[in-house]
Amino acid sequence: MEDLVQFLRDRLAEDEYEAMVAVQRAPGPWRGTSLDEAPAEGGGLVDANDDGIALVHDRYLRLYMARRDPARDLREVRARQRIVERCAHWDRVVATNSVDALSDFEKGERTAWLHACFALALPYAGHPAYREEWREESRP
Repeated sequence: MEDLVQFLRDRLAEDEYEAMVAVQRAPGPWRGTSLDEAPAEGGGLVDANDDGIALVHDRYLRLYMARRDPARDLREVRARQRIVERCAHWDRVVATNSVDALSDFEKGERTAWLHACFALALPYAGHPAYREEWREESRP
């Protein structure tokens, strides 16, 4: 599990860096025209200062980009980091004790956090450091 935890820490650090750079360059929240109001063509993406960030012609893409506000991405990274740290906690517990020394409740909690980390790793499956054995369907 240690390798999975480190892999996730590294990926989340990259995500955090990219989101922080975007926040510095265009502080959010970002907003785009709603689908009801959006013309079929034209329109843009703006930040909280009403500065134009990008001219995006496709209205669905504009809404998607507005929802991917970098401040939201930072909050998402922080939430995922908390999950990864719970996995790291159980990694440390098992490193100092035998899994057999854990209560049934602790074993279940450890397993649940481990499965959460496997799920968090899935979006990074295309990364060269991703391991196929982390895929839920590849494990018994």
